[in-house]
Amino acid sequence: MKQTLRIVVTEDGSTTFFSPDYQEHFHSISGAVGESQHVFIKQGFVPKATQKKIVRILEVGFGTGLNMVLTSLEAKKMGVKVHYIGIEPHLLHWTEVSKLNYADILNNEEVREILMKAFTSNYVVPRYMNDNLVLQILQAPLEEVSLKQLSFDVVYFDAFSPSAQPSLWTQDVFRKIFEAMQFEGFLVTYVSKGEVRRNLESIGFIVERLSGFGKKREMLRAIKPLAKIHEHQTSKDECSKY
Repeated sequence: MKQTLRIVVTEDGSTTFFSPDYQEHFHSISGAVGESQHVFIKQGFVPKATQKKIVRILEVGFGTGLNMVLTSLEAKKMGVKVHYIGIEPHLLHWTEVSKLNYADILNNEEVREILMKAFTSNYVVPRYMNDNLVLQILQAPLEEVSLKQLSFDVVYFDAFSPSAQPSLWTQDVFRKIFEAMQFEGFLVTYVSKGEVRRNLESIGFIVERLSGFGKKREMLRAIKPLAKIHEHQTSKDECSKY
């Protein structure tokens, strides 16, 4: 049975939830908004949005919708469009999310409007949050979701920690995401554990260790490299068919 989430005020004044089920906070207690901006916006979205006018994002662990909202605000500032898919098997209710103070902290009423639309709409079909972002939420475990290959420019991997959700940090999961990403796409996560880094590297990601947020010294950014030429070669027999 799902236990009641507890609201916690983080060090930058923004609120988050503590989950009794997972015994973890949804965001860093050093700052919910600060962590999302540092890890996912600064290190994931912004570098890709400087290269493309349309950015396709996958988020694993949609949670409170904070990463989506901050992405929307940054997309508006940068003049780019975002197609955003969030995966969340345990989708929160608007009655819960509405208690968080993101709109006040960011001093932007649009934040509340976007979140209300996200958590009260029919999430099965894509929804226009505003002129810059289209959102679709898949309410199912990642393992049960079919992802089209070469679809995403950026992946926000924001699940609960490997100790709380070990099944989401495996080679099989990262391989599925790797195949769904565009070449030179980014996967960003607040986690920096050696086991996670090795799992990412084992399936072909190039992994960078970047400065973390708050009390975390490091975070990870994994890049899907360009395919090698030999991976596209065909035999003479195959060529003769055409």
